[in-house]
Amino acid sequence: MTPAKLRDLVVTALDDGKGQDILALDVSEASSITDFMVLVSGTSSRHVKSLVDHVVRHAKARGESPLGVEGGRDLDWVLVDLGDVLVHVMQDEARRFYGVQFHPEVVNTPRGAQMLRNFTHKIAGLSGDWTMAAFKDE
Repeated sequence: MTPAKLRDLVVTALDDGKGQDILALDVSEASSITDFMVLVSGTSSRHVKSLVDHVVRHAKARGESPLGVEGGRDLDWVLVDLGDVLVHVMQDEARRFYGVQFHPEVVNTPRGAQMLRNFTHKIAGLSGDWTMAAFKDE
């Protein structure tokens, strides 16, 4: 499956699961680790878990198993790594607190591209039960 088709599958799964504020970004020029980043908000920890499960089920049904699913115990923020697409599912409060909102018009500037590179490289270096403290200063 092409990266764009995988992105579309993820967006459809999140929309079907009633994800809020879905933002799909082409980060292929700004990052060497992924082509697309998808951000979505859930209304509660239960909703975040449901959205993650929905994405994983849809991806597996199309033969795309996640490389990993990482997240804290409280399900404030969960990362689904599908290789060509990184999916960030987070509660709205966490998204606001960590300032994780990239607008396409910002991403397409040199500063925006650098912010995305920093963000994706931090994500790539995290594993296990990771903490959001690394993103607070972004």
